[in-house]
Amino acid sequence: MGICSQGPCGSGTPGGMGTASLELAFGIPLAPAIFAKYITALITAMSKPTPAGERRRQIRLQSPDPQPLGGEITYTTYQTVYAKIETLRADETYANNQFLAEATHRVNIRYLPGVTIKANHRVLFGARAFDIKAVVNQDERNVEIDLLCLELAEGAPTGV
Repeated sequence: MGICSQGPCGSGTPGGMGTASLELAFGIPLAPAIFAKYITALITAMSKPTPAGERRRQIRLQSPDPQPLGGEITYTTYQTVYAKIETLRADETYANNQFLAEATHRVNIRYLPGVTIKANHRVLFGARAFDIKAVVNQDERNVEIDLLCLELAEGAPTGV
């Protein structure tokens, strides 16, 4: 049924929580205490930091070096940390008479006080390079950082 204009359906109290039951979007009736536990568990699961044991890939954070106009882009490593790397999406497109593979990843690291990571930096994991497109300090809690990255296929041009 859902939420009625008179409060939760069947509660009889306008906009109130009622004492009978609440119904989720799927029509499952829940007592108010169970509903509160459900919401609390959901919020807790969403706000838990990534366990350190899941960050088992050693990566290097690199910043681009200043170069003359039209020069080759070079990078300098400024921090080596452990990270969790997740593939979010992978695509292959055809352009300029060749296939170009492209993958987006989320790289999760612990918060690094005093270190500024920017969207033009990159992550190096072994021989793989990931261009950082966005830096997310989760809930601004200074606990962990998600780097949203783009990995191009080997041999494809990488930009900053």
